[in-house]
Amino acid sequence: MKTNAPNRPEKQQRVAPSVSVRAEPLFKLPEFELPNFQLPSFDRASSSPSPSSSPSSAAGARTVFVAGATGRLGARVVRSLLAADEATRVRAGVRDAAAATAALRAAARNGLLSPAALRRVDVVTCNLETAGVEAIAAALRGCDVVVQAIGASETSADLSAPARIDGDASIALVRAAELAKVQHFVMVTSLGTGKTGFPASALNLFGGILTQKRRAEVALENSSIPRYTIVRPGGLERPRDDHGETHSVVAACRDSTFGGQLSRAQVAGVIAAAVADPEASGNRCVELFAVEGAARAPYRDLLACVPADEGIEERLARVRAAAALEAARVAAGEASRLAAEAAAEAAEAAGSLAAVSKRLAPALATAVEAQRAVDAAAARSAKAREAEAAAKAALGAARAAAAAAAAEAKREKKEKGKEATTTKRTSGRESELEAATTAAAAAAAAEVQKEEMSSVQD
Repeated sequence: MKTNAPNRPEKQQRVAPSVSVRAEPLFKLPEFELPNFQLPSFDRASSSPSPSSSPSSAAGARTVFVAGATGRLGARVVRSLLAADEATRVRAGVRDAAAATAALRAAARNGLLSPAALRRVDVVTCNLETAGVEAIAAALRGCDVVVQAIGASETSADLSAPARIDGDASIALVRAAELAKVQHFVMVTSLGTGKTGFPASALNLFGGILTQKRRAEVALENSSIPRYTIVRPGGLERPRDDHGETHSVVAACRDSTFGGQLSRAQVAGVIAAAVADPEASGNRCVELFAVEGAARAPYRDLLACVPADEGIEERLARVRAAAALEAARVAAGEASRLAAEAAAEAAEAAGSLAAVSKRLAPALATAVEAQRAVDAAAARSAKAREAEAAAKAALGAARAAAAAAAAEAKREKKEKGKEATTTKRTSGRESELEAATTAAAAAAAAEVQKEEMSSVQD
């Protein structure tokens, strides 16, 4: 079925700066005639899920965190969630809590929220661009579902916004949801995400916005969150909230749609249905656009008609395997890093050793010469000790010989002493004999003389 593209709005006249007008977006999804395809064969029914048919009524209360709850899409998501199930509580994640509270009260005054629904909203300050993953996870604690309804403004001239918001901030929200053990994550991106060529290339001129959205989708698909729903709506700028009165939502598989439009209210209704029935919406990427005069179907049925990318068990097994592979990769990378650091340290140590060796080379040479001198002195000392030992041996021998000679001399002397004593005694005896003989001779002579004298006298 082909549809007629809506008439383009007339070009706005230039006005003075003091007049407040809504600027046209810098980039829009180009309008194309939709290709022929077979619409889902559903009976005409209400385009939004009725509270009585919502599984959450039987499943019990749930808490849904809505990131970007004060945005043009986020505010409608909050209202749709509260209207779909009286047991649902919404935790509105916003940058400015005071402004968000004032906006919610204004919605209640204007009849967009009932007082009872307003009491089921909790406003929390959570700036996804500046808060760390741990801080975001603290804001998500106790939530069953997270809805990401943030995106860079089409009217912004800041080309870095898509990377900061659609990329980094959305990925941080996914990581935080993992830490907080969230069971279901609904992410809003855009038609054309994941595609190349025109018109995706034209949209990517705005800071690579579709590339950044795909980064966030990949992070969600590879996360450990049990269920995810990726919603890729067509152009949202032109259709008003009453667009659903004439145009019915059509759901298609990922990467199968080239263009289309629908209202933010319709997208919010689909998100509320996805939250209400995770079995019908889990682990799917759904592309949405609205077709004039198409058969209406409950949003839950539209979601269910899109095949799931994978079952929960299959997904969790894949995620666990991917996590194990990533852990192994990280461990291998860490081992490689440590090895590289060790090699660098070894090289540095080798360089330092070489430098020290170079500085110590003269001292080492001197030490070698000194060692040689010490070795020579040791050799000389050994020879001296040998000579000393020989001298001592000779001295000992000489002393022994001297002692022997002294002993012999003493013996001889002793023997000579004995001989001398014998000789002396003999000489004495001889002297005595000689004296006696002499005395006897003298006496004889005297007797002779006496006798002679006597003879003379006589």
